Amino acid sequence: MKQYHNTAIIFGRVKDALLHFEYVIPMNVTGEAMGYRPVGNESGQSIDKFKEATMRDYREFTDFFGTPEAMQRFYPPALAQHPSFKDTVNIFDGLLFAHMIKAAEGEEFFQKYLESLAQLIGSEQAVRAKQLSPSIEALQRVFSKLATDFQLLDIPIDCAPFFLESADEHSISGSVSVLRIRVIDTDNVPLSQIVEFRRDKQKMEKMRAFRLFAYEQYSGKDRAYVEDDLQKRLSDYEDAVRASGFGTKIKTLSFLFDSKVLLGALATSAVAVLMGNPNLAMEAFGAGTILEVGKLSLEYAKQRHELRKICRENPISYIADAKRILKVP
Repeated sequence: MKQYHNTAIIFGRVKDALLHFEYVIPMNVTGEAMGYRPVGNESGQSIDKFKEATMRDYREFTDFFGTPEAMQRFYPPALAQHPSFKDTVNIFDGLLFAHMIKAAEGEEFFQKYLESLAQLIGSEQAVRAKQLSPSIEALQRVFSKLATDFQLLDIPIDCAPFFLESADEHSISGSVSVLRIRVIDTDNVPLSQIVEFRRDKQKMEKMRAFRLFAYEQYSGKDRAYVEDDLQKRLSDYEDAVRASGFGTKIKTLSFLFDSKVLLGALATSAVAVLMGNPNLAMEAFGAGTILEVGKLSLEYAKQRHELRKICRENPISYIADAKRILKVP
């Protein structure tokens, strides 16, 4: 499945995604810069403000490349040169941000946001709230048209922050998570060093090969072969992380599948082989099954995911923070 190591649509941190994909299409630049992301918790809150609005990541890109169009440097070449793609993505980004602002801060704050927006763009008339407070369903329609028009329906979506326990039953999708994996801590790595690291094709191939194991086709292979392949991928990945010289932290790598992937790729993937058969693998998603494979601990579960409503036509993969950060050296 070659598309999984080439291009991805990014709703999470761009610097993280640059370590796993050759090309990236950021679609939540404003939300990440301003510190808003969907989250699920016991209170039912759907949006979390996770940091101050410093726009540090955006400024780092702009300073490094010397241009406000910095993010487009990592678009696939055909889209980077497309006359309307950037503007279309910016429209979706703005609508998504407005949705998060209203959900997180309430109606009064949202109205003040619209007033500030009107002043920013020099509008003599107030920006109409209805146009800039789309529902999840409206966002889904905009995203679907964007993905269809620009032929993005067959690429993965990296949506690390959008892990919603509070979504409804229609947004459930099976997932497999790899527990306690050491990853590069991009919070403390300058963009310049990540760009330099990306030039080492051999190391990047090792980084990406492990991340793609859940989608790998193992049709006709037995369990022993799959386990050996996973261990080699993990060993190569760990070597690449160590060789980077960057600081690291412990995370959980999670891979979220939609129904098409479950019925197709998953039927012959590492997930299905290690569970014994595809039907058992799918049933296990409801039970939180944990399987130990050498140094790997794999957890199977059903995940509730709000972006499933927006991006349900696409296969989805993502990296999620561990729910409980493990403090290890």
